[in-house]
Amino acid sequence: MKRKPIVISMGEPSGICSEILIKTWINRKKKKLLPFFVVDDKEKIKFIINLFKLKAKIKLIKNPNETFEFFNNYLPVYDLGKKIKFKLGQPEKKNSKFIIDSLKTSFDFVKNKQASALVTLPICKKTMKQYGFNYNGQTEYMGFLSRRFINKSASEIMILTTTKPVDLGKNLVVGLATTHVPLKKTFVKLKKKISKKK
Repeated sequence: MKRKPIVISMGEPSGICSEILIKTWINRKKKKLLPFFVVDDKEKIKFIINLFKLKAKIKLIKNPNETFEFFNNYLPVYDLGKKIKFKLGQPEKKNSKFIIDSLKTSFDFVKNKQASALVTLPICKKTMKQYGFNYNGQTEYMGFLSRRFINKSASEIMILTTTKPVDLGKNLVVGLATTHVPLKKTFVKLKKKISKKK
């Protein structure tokens, strides 16, 4: 079977996303990480590398397969082709369009079997809602894109998993019946029908 890289969507430009991403790449060998690339603004990534004096270099890719060629020495970036203006710590709703663009592009890579999985970096839900993003979170948006792709009704499910559990090395995987619902509302949302459907 042909290997495919993992795609990572950009998340909130004004947040900690790029720093998390770059530091994850820096620790790729120590953590034995599978090759990944990010769908983002190349200038934003370069800015964060320079700002925090991180030991990382990027390499632009035009095809997800190029990830394998460069991943050992460079953080592969699939450039959105748009210059994002941002201030750290100050999310702006105008940047939501770039986040959505990154999510759609990342989803398409998985849909077209060019990526094995999609990892979403954190977003600012408040500014996304102000922009008109009518989903409680990225999970629900991925559910919408998936339903549109398969052209039938389906429910998204959030999964929590641990790679280093205390349960004698057995991986713990938990499927959640609800998605992005405040804890106090879960008892109202939890119904037998929902549990069976999920």
